[in-house]
Amino acid sequence: MRKNNITKRLLLGTILGVLFGVLCFAGFASNKNVPVEFIKWQTWSCSNIMMWATIANRAVLGTMVALAGFITINSFVVIFKIPVFLRGIKMGLWVSLPMALGSLMGDNHEAAVNAFWFILGAGAFIGMVIDLIITKVAGQGKDLTSDI
Repeated sequence: MRKNNITKRLLLGTILGVLFGVLCFAGFASNKNVPVEFIKWQTWSCSNIMMWATIANRAVLGTMVALAGFITINSFVVIFKIPVFLRGIKMGLWVSLPMALGSLMGDNHEAAVNAFWFILGAGAFIGMVIDLIITKVAGQGKDLTSDI
């Protein structure tokens, strides 16, 4: 049975999102410069909500980027064809925003602001990379409905 392009895009986007989530948490877990109040969250454990929240956020990011593949034009003010990398960046920023806002809850203002911008930047980069890969593999726009 041949998978259609929508299924390919969704599966690949979600899998890449989970992989990036694991990489994001690995980076956090190995960071020696985190504030003291976050050290307890740097462990790989089934009960670590920070680990699962990071992986889940990036999995949702991959899924949302995959679904956004139907959008090929931007009609906000001026109608233009939206480049794949820009669509991925936009989705990455949007989906990463709740996690970035959560990082502002720490007592260390400077570390919280740095974490906010780092999470948003990583989300934008990850969204762009996922969109570029899955668009190359499964297409976008009308390509997604050609097998239905």
